[in-house]
Amino acid sequence: MKRAGIGMLTYGPCQTPTLGFCVDQAEKIKKFVPETFWRVEAEVVDERGSMHRMKWCRGKIFDKTVVSAIHQRLQRHYGAREAEVLSVHETPMTQTRPQGLNTVKLLKTGAQSFGCGARETLQIAERLYLRGFTTYPRTESTTFSNNFNFKEVLSALKEHHEFGDYAGDLLKNGYEKPRKGVDAGDHPPITPVRAAKPGELGDRERQVYEYITCTFLACISKDARYTGIRTELLIGGEEKFKIKGQVLQDAGFLDIMPWQRHADKEIPVY
Repeated sequence: MKRAGIGMLTYGPCQTPTLGFCVDQAEKIKKFVPETFWRVEAEVVDERGSMHRMKWCRGKIFDKTVVSAIHQRLQRHYGAREAEVLSVHETPMTQTRPQGLNTVKLLKTGAQSFGCGARETLQIAERLYLRGFTTYPRTESTTFSNNFNFKEVLSALKEHHEFGDYAGDLLKNGYEKPRKGVDAGDHPPITPVRAAKPGELGDRERQVYEYITCTFLACISKDARYTGIRTELLIGGEEKFKIKGQVLQDAGFLDIMPWQRHADKEIPVY
């Protein structure tokens, strides 16, 4: 680069290899020649009438004639109306509850979910803090101290018109210990302090407050538990197809954060 009329080149242990990675990837992109491929897909309807797309076990084939012949044989000779279940493999899976909420995560959510810029989200969070609804919003910590009083916060949230029942259930049936996170030594994770009454907050304030509250309740709830399922089916007596997905067994924290649920991966058990 040039600065004040002086030619200058900067380099270092980070810039040089990173530049090399960028150049290598750029060369790969330039030299890449796309190839057309074909495959057969199967759509299966379950007993509820839901459609599920299954992947062909042969994967991609670059010869259209071969794939067309297989497809025509399935349609002509077998009608492809029934499938034989070859195997069903089940595996327990866990979706872990979130950690305590820090400023970076809050600002990301504000931009992605609420359409707020980082500055506006932080201003809203600071207003909530000054009005006594939440703790201080500028923190890097995602873990709670050993002496944090969860029962006090849950007792306050019992008065909330929407989250009160959930907070009450945690108090009555017990809550989980939060996951370990980062202790920056500055402030605790962003936490609700008292229940907001209907009409007490504006729309943007309510969105941020509810997200802070849901995250707090979720981080002391149970993990969500699924059963991972991989099913292989035989169609037409010789072509194998597979489908992978999940069946929710215990919602856990997803009861308070339903948008985190893997709904698009749920499949029936054949």
